[in-house]
Amino acid sequence: METQGGRDLVAGGALIVFGAFFAGYAAINLKLGSFAQMGPGMFPLVVGAMVIALGAAILLTTVLGAWQGSVASEGPAPEKADWRTLVIVVLSIAAFALLVRRFGMAPAVVSLVLVSSFASRELSLPKMLALAAGLAVTGWAIFIVLLGLPIKLLAWPF
Repeated sequence: METQGGRDLVAGGALIVFGAFFAGYAAINLKLGSFAQMGPGMFPLVVGAMVIALGAAILLTTVLGAWQGSVASEGPAPEKADWRTLVIVVLSIAAFALLVRRFGMAPAVVSLVLVSSFASRELSLPKMLALAAGLAVTGWAIFIVLLGLPIKLLAWPF
């Protein structure tokens, strides 16, 4: 059986590689700008650096824990992946992305909530509708009113 320490080493290494690719791509192909006037590559570069730091922290704690003998040879059995929930959440995000420009923020947020609510077996229809309405109003207040993003609340006619 695979050890917990081995899984942590692989996870930490994968995070470092992924973060390095992400940050490297941003640094090479996008304009960084400065912290006062950030370019389109600054955010991916900073996120990539943070992912590298997270991977290094996982590697360091695993190596130090193994060196001190505190990492158990066998971790708890991993839980079985809930593929249904994963697919539903990804589909809800895709529905939002496809609908927001054509139909506006409110219909896109409502579709996001309604599709993603199928991932939970405990959410009733009135709760779903209340959540959709609340998130649509919150999204409108934050992104359209406060931040002034050029997103329509409701695009009519389509």
